[in-house]
Amino acid sequence: MDTINRLLFGAENKFETVLKDVVEKEIESMRATKLKKLENNEKMYNDVTNLHMYMRDCTIDTPVPIKGIVEGTIPTWLNGALFRNGPGKRSFGDMKTQHVFDSSALLRKFTIKDGKVTFQNKFLKSSMFNKNTEAQRIVMSEFGTAATDDPCKSIFQRFASYFEKNDPTDNCLVSVCPYNDELYALTETVMIHRVDKQNLDSIRRVNLKDHISIVHHTAHPHLDEDGTVYNLGMVAGSGGVQYAIMEFPNTKRGSPKTKDVFSDAKIAAKVPIRWRLNPCYMHSFGMSPNYFRHH
Repeated sequence: MDTINRLLFGAENKFETVLKDVVEKEIESMRATKLKKLENNEKMYNDVTNLHMYMRDCTIDTPVPIKGIVEGTIPTWLNGALFRNGPGKRSFGDMKTQHVFDSSALLRKFTIKDGKVTFQNKFLKSSMFNKNTEAQRIVMSEFGTAATDDPCKSIFQRFASYFEKNDPTDNCLVSVCPYNDELYALTETVMIHRVDKQNLDSIRRVNLKDHISIVHHTAHPHLDEDGTVYNLGMVAGSGGVQYAIMEFPNTKRGSPKTKDVFSDAKIAAKVPIRWRLNPCYMHSFGMSPNYFRHH
């Protein structure tokens, strides 16, 4: 057994050394490319990675659909709706969010019918959006933006607020995903919002911890052919933190066996983390007919 352990440990170290060399060479190549662009006064990044585009401040939404101008021709057989999510409103009163992930969620819908397109968008009515709007300042901390204290609080009330338990953010600005016949807005916390597919109204907020024991999940789940939703997250137990695949079966809302879309949610698989005190950040994962791939 000791011999096997030594062989495995040696192979592991060799792999890490090779991987480190590959990464260092890639970094050097990227650095050389950037220096060349600087010397030739070329753009460092493509427009799609220009943060100015993501840091725009949308102060007014467009709840009533407007007609779009079509360039070219859309096949008449192509009909349906395309939903998108992303950062929208940055400013509340005289304050602005300081990070691209902190603007309030803005839902977008493109409706395609008979070769024509209409567009509408609407702010997600999260607790973050409602509280900040009511106070006309940022009162809920986000990823890169700290909240401000109520100026009417006494010094003792401000001190006590540091010990108050706060729910994770419900500013679901990353993606949208269908759970059965319902549409939900997601971020990387356990809070998700159901959205009306017709008018983009915010219907209800769901805390996934009420249905399944997780501490985190990605904002990029996968939809199987049968309508089952899978996502990657983390669970905590007596053995520590583990990576987990969550399964949300394609149940029928209101059926005798199911009271809620999430009632049959379960952990499909768990994998122990390599370093118990240092779980990695998880942005997305892969899925095939037989395997889940953790990036």
